Order: sequence, then C-alpha cells, then structure tokens
Amino acid sequence: MTVVAIVTGVGIAALATRLLTNPLVVDWAGVGALAGAAVAVVLVVTASAFPAVRSAARLESLRTE
Repeated sequence: MTVVAIVTGVGIAALATRLLTNPLVVDWAGVGALAGAAVAVVLVVTASAFPAVRSAARLESLRTE
C-alpha cells in the first residue's frame, strides 16, 4: 500500500511540475525515510493493540448470557 501511495504522489507531482514547466526532483532518501517511519508506526500500533484485542476476543469475553 505504501508503494501505491508513493507512486501516486510522484505521479501527481510530475504532472504538476510538467504543467508548471519545472523539473521534477525527487528526494528518494526522504521518501524512503518517511515510508519506513510509516511502516514502523503501523507495526508499533498493531503490536500495542494486539493484547487488548486478544483479551477481548477470548471465549469467556464473547459469551453473553
């Protein structure tokens, strides 16, 4: 999904710079750093939410009587 976002962003930037007749310069190191940070944040949030989801999805928690 991150690759799709990067390709879309670069494509829109290329179109905008072509319309404005400016050369497109992509800072690939910055793009890679931000994409890596986004992946890290997703993994941290998923890992921190997993124990709560696991305890809420236990059989004893799901029973309603």
